[in-house]
Amino acid sequence: MSLDQVLGDAARGLAADLVPPEVDLGALHRGARARRRRTQAAVVAAAALAAVTTGALLVDGRADSSPQPVVPVPPPTSTPTSTPTSTPTDEEPVWSPDALSAREVVLDERARARATAVAAGDPDTRLAVWAADGRTGVAVTTDAYRTTTYVSVPRLQPAAYQALSPRDDVFLLSHVNHTDEWLVGADGSVRGVDRVRREVLPQDERLWFQCADGGWRSAWCALDPDAATAYVWPEEWDGSAVPPGPDVVPWGANPEPRSVGGTGRLEVWWGTGGARQVRTLADASYGDYVLDCGPGLMALWSVAAPGASVDIHSSTDGGATWQVTSYDAPTADQWWKVRCAPDGSFIAVDSERGTVVWRAASGDDAFRQVLAAPAPADSIGGADVRTVAGRVLASGEGVVGISEDAGSTWTRLEDWR
Repeated sequence: MSLDQVLGDAARGLAADLVPPEVDLGALHRGARARRRRTQAAVVAAAALAAVTTGALLVDGRADSSPQPVVPVPPPTSTPTSTPTSTPTDEEPVWSPDALSAREVVLDERARARATAVAAGDPDTRLAVWAADGRTGVAVTTDAYRTTTYVSVPRLQPAAYQALSPRDDVFLLSHVNHTDEWLVGADGSVRGVDRVRREVLPQDERLWFQCADGGWRSAWCALDPDAATAYVWPEEWDGSAVPPGPDVVPWGANPEPRSVGGTGRLEVWWGTGGARQVRTLADASYGDYVLDCGPGLMALWSVAAPGASVDIHSSTDGGATWQVTSYDAPTADQWWKVRCAPDGSFIAVDSERGTVVWRAASGDDAFRQVLAAPAPADSIGGADVRTVAGRVLASGEGVVGISEDAGSTWTRLEDWR
């Protein structure tokens, strides 16, 4: 899920004055699967009983806001020597000279590719975070893994990270709960990212990313890869579906700490301070905003009840009027994320069931499945879909899909070490 969706769903049903919870993506998805299995088992048992008785780069936003140089954090140089433990653990791994080398972790036959990413302008430049027995190793390449650079990232956990490509020669690993962030270069370099609270606008849209900042909803950060600095924008942009910009009005779904799951309503908000407005769009079991839409378009999605159609709520006049378009979608639930494609169609990824992508174009009456990479049994459910530099990229555990035609057809990349 997006950071905003993860944090919003975690807040479900909690009061506004509570401390925001730590989100364990793996536990959320394992719990969902367990509930689904229990429900299925109950149905089967009921059916059996009935039979017996009857028969899922930076440009300053303000004159005094120029980036300050940051001394890069050098990559670790120790030589790990230990062997893997025999029992997996949920504890945060501690990087030390006694840990496995990154190469050993990546090449371990039990290792899983927990996060994957490609450079939007050069799909042969790729990154994968591998995990085995609670330890992690990063595999980076510039030639589609004909050759590989193995990287150790201190304190990197096996789960709960998003991998992004802010520039073709560097990747950003960003924690979904904390401010831990690293830049991993295509050359294998590793630098920690510093946080600065300042309104700075990037020249390249790829340098925007949703960042955890301790609130119920994610913040917006502007990245300076050269200075290894993330500039965090003010709270008025927290939970916004659009990043800051000149003449851009923030808007989003279900003002914090409310969520669709906690209220039974899809709400939209827009504006700042005393000018902020809130409107209920629909009674809903699931729903959120739609990311990556063009300027001037506000779009949100909702599902009234399990198995019901997906309703897209849209406004092109700043929230004055709203239109609703319905699409059949058999699997739409809380694990869906919906994005706008470059041609105006809607792309959804079902992260609970793997990297499964659906598309609804203008004039369609249903989302149709366009990419399917089922998840392993213990998937952490980190799949996502984004529109970057005119391409649509879907990424998950051990697979990335690239579409050059707004999601109609896909090329799958499955080599990650």
